[in-house]
Amino acid sequence: MKPVGPLICSLVLLASLCPRHALGLYSNVKEIKTVEGPKEFEELLSSKKVCLVQFYATWCRASRGFANDFTSIAKTIKDDITILAVKNEDIINQYKIETYPSIHVFFANDSKKNMEKFDGNYKIKEVVSFVYDSIKKHRLKELNIDLDDMNKSSYKKKGKKKKRWKRKKKSHSAIEYNDSRTVEDMYQFFLKYYSEKKEVIQLTSQQVFDEYCEKDVCLLAILPNKEDTELSYFKSYVQILTNVIKDVSTLPVTFLWTQAGDQLDIVQKLNLTFGFPTVIAISFSKNVYSILKGNYSEQSIRNFITQMMMGKSSVDNLVPFTVKTVPKFSFTNAEEANSEL
Repeated sequence: MKPVGPLICSLVLLASLCPRHALGLYSNVKEIKTVEGPKEFEELLSSKKVCLVQFYATWCRASRGFANDFTSIAKTIKDDITILAVKNEDIINQYKIETYPSIHVFFANDSKKNMEKFDGNYKIKEVVSFVYDSIKKHRLKELNIDLDDMNKSSYKKKGKKKKRWKRKKKSHSAIEYNDSRTVEDMYQFFLKYYSEKKEVIQLTSQQVFDEYCEKDVCLLAILPNKEDTELSYFKSYVQILTNVIKDVSTLPVTFLWTQAGDQLDIVQKLNLTFGFPTVIAISFSKNVYSILKGNYSEQSIRNFITQMMMGKSSVDNLVPFTVKTVPKFSFTNAEEANSEL
């Protein structure tokens, strides 16, 4: 189905009729990366893994008419995918783009690249739906799940084994899938049973810190020492983090907690001596950290994460610190000890 939003400009018919050297349409839009050459384009595809790409021309009236909508699309999905705008003719010729504007989702895996072309109406809602549907299909394929095979499995003869999906993690179990064969239902099944289950981890060693904080943004809750507060309060501080995880489970964020007295070097080096409990966000990729400004509550921490992900939280440069090895705390043992008193 051909786009019916903005009229599509034919390269062959209009290339000679419009001026080509106007400035890019998205040079001042921070959510959209304007690509200048083939080498840069290939590097971005390889490094970002998933990209939404619009091929356009500044001389094309349909491209110009679609610019505001594409900007809105970029602002809607910027947290989940990289958005690129391409008007370089070498790239356009390489991928045999014949109409403007033309939207594709690119998936890069090592040296391989897959491309999904958008053929619907050039409306914001339809393009956004196309992007997320493409991502869902791609993730299912990564699990070696063929959608056609899944459809055919509904008509298998009796006596044949039903299709089973094995967990990505090492496991000897498999979960039988008996729901509808729509992409949406299968994707939700995948999220429920096969996506990583996040939990709040106690910071007990450098090894734990490296495992949970090296790649993603790491949220570290600094709690009062358990000797300085009632066990019920101490437990509630950790429970608040557990509740927050449920709302942000799809974000690339990990959650750790520690008593202030267990990690004094972190407290001192990052200037956290103003009171506890508090939360800091650490990003090793950017070598910065940010401190929760509000009170220690579910809503305040959620807002902190949102601001951080939007790049609106104030940050300081990260300084080296030492993580001390400490014993793991058991709430069960602590409750039993209290009951004996």
